Amino acid sequence: MGINSMTRGGLWKVRKLIFSMLLIITLLLAIAAGCNRQSLAPASSEDLTPFITDRVVTIRIVMEEEDWVNTQQNALAEQYVPADFWFDGELVPDVAIRPKGNSSLQQTYRLQSPRYSFKIDFNLFNRARNFRGLKKVNLNNGWSDPTLIRERLGYELFAQMGVPAPRSSFVDLWVNDTHLGVYTMVEQVDSTFMSRHFSNADGNLYKPEMPAAFLDWTEADFEEHFVLRRRRKSRHF
Repeated sequence: MGINSMTRGGLWKVRKLIFSMLLIITLLLAIAAGCNRQSLAPASSEDLTPFITDRVVTIRIVMEEEDWVNTQQNALAEQYVPADFWFDGELVPDVAIRPKGNSSLQQTYRLQSPRYSFKIDFNLFNRARNFRGLKKVNLNNGWSDPTLIRERLGYELFAQMGVPAPRSSFVDLWVNDTHLGVYTMVEQVDSTFMSRHFSNADGNLYKPEMPAAFLDWTEADFEEHFVLRRRRKSRHF
Protein backbone atom coordinates (compact mmCIF):
# COMPACT_ATOMS: atom_id res chain seq x y z
CA MET A 1 0.00 0.00 0.00
CA GLY A 2 2.82 2.38 0.96
CA ILE A 3 4.89 1.45 -2.10
CA ASN A 4 1.94 1.96 -4.45
CA SER A 5 1.26 5.36 -2.88
CA MET A 6 4.90 6.34 -3.33
CA THR A 7 4.84 5.11 -6.92
CA ARG A 8 1.72 7.12 -7.71
CA GLY A 9 3.25 10.16 -6.04
CA GLY A 10 6.43 9.78 -8.06
CA LEU A 11 4.51 9.41 -11.32
CA TRP A 12 2.50 12.53 -10.53
CA LYS A 13 5.71 14.52 -9.95
CA VAL A 14 7.23 13.24 -13.20
CA ARG A 15 4.07 14.12 -15.15
CA LYS A 16 3.99 17.58 -13.60
CA LEU A 17 7.65 18.12 -14.52
CA ILE A 18 7.06 16.96 -18.10
CA PHE A 19 4.02 19.23 -18.45
CA SER A 20 5.99 22.22 -17.15
CA MET A 21 8.81 21.50 -19.59
CA LEU A 22 6.34 21.26 -22.49
CA LEU A 23 4.85 24.64 -21.54
CA ILE A 24 8.29 26.26 -21.49
CA ILE A 25 9.27 24.66 -24.82
CA THR A 26 5.99 25.84 -26.38
CA LEU A 27 6.60 29.40 -25.17
CA LEU A 28 10.16 29.39 -26.50
CA LEU A 29 8.97 28.13 -29.88
CA ALA A 30 6.25 30.79 -29.98
CA ILE A 31 8.74 33.52 -29.12
CA ALA A 32 11.19 32.18 -31.71
CA ALA A 33 8.43 32.24 -34.32
CA GLY A 34 7.68 35.84 -33.39
CA CYS A 35 11.34 36.75 -33.71
CA ASN A 36 11.52 35.12 -37.13
CA ARG A 37 8.49 37.12 -38.27
CA GLN A 38 10.10 40.30 -36.99
CA SER A 39 13.38 39.55 -38.81
CA LEU A 40 11.47 39.54 -42.10
CA ALA A 41 9.89 42.93 -41.37
CA PRO A 42 11.47 46.31 -42.04
CA ALA A 43 13.96 47.49 -39.44
CA SER A 44 11.60 50.26 -38.34
CA SER A 45 8.77 47.86 -37.42
CA GLU A 46 9.87 47.77 -33.76
CA ASP A 47 9.22 51.49 -33.57
CA LEU A 48 5.58 50.87 -34.52
CA THR A 49 4.68 48.28 -31.89
CA PRO A 50 4.68 48.53 -28.11
CA PHE A 51 4.98 44.74 -27.81
CA ILE A 52 8.63 43.88 -28.34
CA THR A 53 9.18 40.15 -27.90
CA ASP A 54 12.87 39.61 -28.63
CA ARG A 55 14.03 41.33 -25.45
CA VAL A 56 12.75 42.64 -22.13
CA VAL A 57 12.12 46.37 -22.45
CA THR A 58 12.50 48.66 -19.44
CA ILE A 59 9.49 50.75 -18.41
CA ARG A 60 9.91 53.57 -15.92
CA ILE A 61 6.93 55.26 -14.28
CA VAL A 62 7.83 58.61 -12.75
CA MET A 63 5.34 60.34 -10.47
CA GLU A 64 5.31 62.58 -7.44
CA GLU A 65 6.60 60.60 -4.46
CA GLU A 66 3.50 61.59 -2.49
CA ASP A 67 1.30 60.08 -5.22
CA TRP A 68 3.34 56.86 -5.17
CA VAL A 69 2.97 56.56 -1.40
CA ASN A 70 -0.78 57.29 -1.55
CA THR A 71 -1.22 54.82 -4.41
CA GLN A 72 0.26 52.04 -2.28
CA GLN A 73 -1.59 52.99 0.89
CA ASN A 74 -4.97 53.35 -0.86
CA ALA A 75 -4.52 50.80 -3.65
CA LEU A 76 -7.99 49.28 -3.19
CA ALA A 77 -9.53 52.61 -4.24
CA GLU A 78 -7.96 52.14 -7.71
CA GLN A 79 -7.64 55.89 -8.24
CA TYR A 80 -5.72 57.29 -11.21
CA VAL A 81 -2.75 59.59 -10.55
CA PRO A 82 -0.66 61.52 -13.12
CA ALA A 83 2.75 60.24 -14.13
CA ASP A 84 5.31 60.19 -16.91
CA PHE A 85 5.71 56.93 -18.83
CA TRP A 86 9.14 55.97 -20.16
CA PHE A 87 9.23 53.03 -22.58
CA ASP A 88 12.68 51.92 -23.70
CA GLY A 89 13.85 55.53 -23.36
CA GLU A 90 10.81 57.01 -25.13
CA LEU A 91 8.80 59.48 -23.05
CA VAL A 92 5.01 59.68 -23.03
CA PRO A 93 4.24 62.53 -20.58
CA ASP A 94 1.24 63.09 -18.37
CA VAL A 95 -0.39 59.65 -18.46
CA ALA A 96 -2.75 58.22 -15.85
CA ILE A 97 -1.87 55.16 -13.76
CA ARG A 98 -3.75 53.18 -11.12
CA PRO A 99 -3.54 49.79 -9.39
CA LYS A 100 -5.76 47.08 -10.88
CA GLY A 101 -6.90 43.54 -10.23
CA ASN A 102 -9.20 41.46 -8.06
CA SER A 103 -7.58 38.67 -6.05
CA SER A 104 -4.13 39.87 -7.04
CA LEU A 105 -4.92 43.39 -5.85
CA GLN A 106 -6.31 42.18 -2.52
CA GLN A 107 -3.36 39.86 -1.90
CA THR A 108 -0.73 42.45 -2.81
CA TYR A 109 -2.41 44.97 -0.53
CA ARG A 110 -2.52 42.50 2.38
CA LEU A 111 1.15 41.69 1.93
CA GLN A 112 1.97 45.42 1.85
CA SER A 113 4.00 44.85 -1.30
CA PRO A 114 4.56 47.62 -3.86
CA ARG A 115 4.37 45.05 -6.67
CA TYR A 116 0.82 45.86 -7.81
CA SER A 117 -0.61 45.28 -11.24
CA PHE A 118 -1.25 48.61 -13.00
CA LYS A 119 -3.43 50.08 -15.71
CA ILE A 120 -1.95 52.86 -17.81
CA ASP A 121 -4.37 55.25 -19.56
CA PHE A 122 -2.56 57.34 -22.16
CA ASN A 123 -5.40 59.67 -23.15
CA LEU A 124 -7.31 60.23 -19.92
CA PHE A 125 -5.71 63.67 -19.51
CA ASN A 126 -5.28 64.29 -23.24
CA ARG A 127 -7.82 62.73 -25.61
CA ALA A 128 -5.52 63.24 -28.58
CA ARG A 129 -2.72 61.15 -27.09
CA ASN A 130 -1.99 57.47 -27.57
CA PHE A 131 1.02 55.23 -27.25
CA ARG A 132 1.91 53.55 -30.53
CA GLY A 133 -1.78 53.25 -31.37
CA LEU A 134 -2.92 52.18 -27.89
CA LYS A 135 -5.13 54.10 -25.49
CA LYS A 136 -4.47 51.77 -22.53
CA VAL A 137 -2.17 48.95 -21.50
CA ASN A 138 -2.05 46.70 -18.47
CA LEU A 139 1.06 45.84 -16.49
CA ASN A 140 0.33 42.51 -14.80
CA ASN A 141 2.42 41.25 -11.91
CA GLY A 142 2.05 37.49 -12.50
CA TRP A 143 0.32 36.95 -9.17
CA SER A 144 0.39 33.27 -8.07
CA ASP A 145 2.56 32.35 -11.08
CA PRO A 146 6.17 31.67 -9.98
CA THR A 147 7.18 31.13 -13.64
CA LEU A 148 5.82 34.52 -14.80
CA ILE A 149 5.11 32.99 -18.23
CA ARG A 150 1.60 31.51 -18.00
CA GLU A 151 -0.31 34.59 -19.08
CA ARG A 152 1.92 35.36 -22.04
CA LEU A 153 2.00 31.70 -23.06
CA GLY A 154 -1.81 31.53 -22.97
CA TYR A 155 -2.25 34.62 -25.16
CA GLU A 156 0.35 33.35 -27.63
CA LEU A 157 -1.35 29.95 -27.93
CA PHE A 158 -4.77 31.54 -28.51
CA ALA A 159 -3.32 33.85 -31.16
CA GLN A 160 -1.71 30.91 -32.97
CA MET A 161 -5.08 29.13 -32.95
CA GLY A 162 -6.71 32.14 -34.62
CA VAL A 163 -8.61 33.27 -31.52
CA PRO A 164 -8.59 37.08 -31.01
CA ALA A 165 -6.21 37.63 -28.11
CA PRO A 166 -4.45 40.63 -26.59
CA ARG A 167 -0.86 41.22 -27.59
CA SER A 168 1.66 40.97 -24.78
CA SER A 169 5.35 41.13 -23.94
CA PHE A 170 7.66 41.00 -20.94
CA VAL A 171 8.89 44.26 -19.44
CA ASP A 172 11.11 45.29 -16.54
CA LEU A 173 9.22 47.82 -14.43
CA TRP A 174 10.41 50.68 -12.25
CA VAL A 175 8.24 53.17 -10.38
CA ASN A 176 10.38 56.12 -9.31
CA ASP A 177 13.35 54.47 -7.58
CA THR A 178 11.50 51.23 -6.80
CA HIS A 179 12.46 48.29 -8.99
CA LEU A 180 9.37 46.05 -9.28
CA GLY A 181 10.88 43.50 -11.65
CA VAL A 182 9.47 41.51 -14.56
CA TYR A 183 5.85 42.18 -15.56
CA THR A 184 3.66 41.16 -18.48
CA MET A 185 2.47 44.14 -20.50
CA VAL A 186 -0.93 43.27 -22.02
CA GLU A 187 -3.06 45.05 -24.59
CA GLN A 188 -6.36 46.46 -23.31
CA VAL A 189 -9.47 44.79 -24.74
CA ASP A 190 -11.32 47.90 -25.90
CA SER A 191 -12.56 49.57 -29.08
CA THR A 192 -9.00 49.72 -30.46
CA PHE A 193 -8.63 45.97 -29.94
CA MET A 194 -12.03 45.31 -31.53
CA SER A 195 -11.21 47.42 -34.58
CA ARG A 196 -7.97 45.52 -35.09
CA HIS A 197 -9.69 42.11 -35.03
CA PHE A 198 -13.12 42.71 -36.57
CA SER A 199 -14.32 44.50 -39.68
CA ASN A 200 -17.25 45.89 -37.65
CA ALA A 201 -16.29 46.97 -34.13
CA ASP A 202 -19.80 48.20 -33.25
CA GLY A 203 -21.85 46.43 -30.60
CA ASN A 204 -21.49 45.52 -26.94
CA LEU A 205 -18.21 44.62 -25.25
CA TYR A 206 -18.72 42.77 -21.96
CA LYS A 207 -16.34 42.48 -19.05
CA PRO A 208 -16.91 39.52 -16.68
CA GLU A 209 -17.26 40.41 -13.02
CA MET A 210 -17.41 38.10 -10.03
CA PRO A 211 -19.49 36.14 -9.12
CA ALA A 212 -21.25 36.10 -12.52
CA ALA A 213 -17.94 35.35 -14.25
CA PHE A 214 -17.84 31.89 -12.67
CA LEU A 215 -20.32 30.80 -15.39
CA ASP A 216 -21.79 28.14 -13.11
CA TRP A 217 -25.43 28.89 -13.99
CA THR A 218 -27.17 25.53 -14.57
CA GLU A 219 -30.51 24.33 -15.86
CA ALA A 220 -31.56 23.65 -12.25
CA ASP A 221 -30.74 27.28 -11.36
CA PHE A 222 -32.88 28.46 -14.27
CA GLU A 223 -35.82 26.29 -13.24
CA GLU A 224 -35.57 27.49 -9.65
CA HIS A 225 -35.40 31.09 -10.83
CA PHE A 226 -38.39 30.53 -13.14
CA VAL A 227 -40.50 28.99 -10.34
CA LEU A 228 -39.69 31.85 -7.94
CA ARG A 229 -40.50 34.40 -10.63
CA ARG A 230 -43.86 32.75 -11.35
CA ARG A 231 -44.72 32.73 -7.63
CA ARG A 232 -43.93 36.43 -7.34
CA LYS A 233 -46.20 37.20 -10.30
CA SER A 234 -49.05 35.17 -8.81
CA ARG A 235 -48.91 37.23 -5.61
CA HIS A 236 -49.68 40.40 -7.59
CA PHE A 237 -53.02 39.03 -8.83
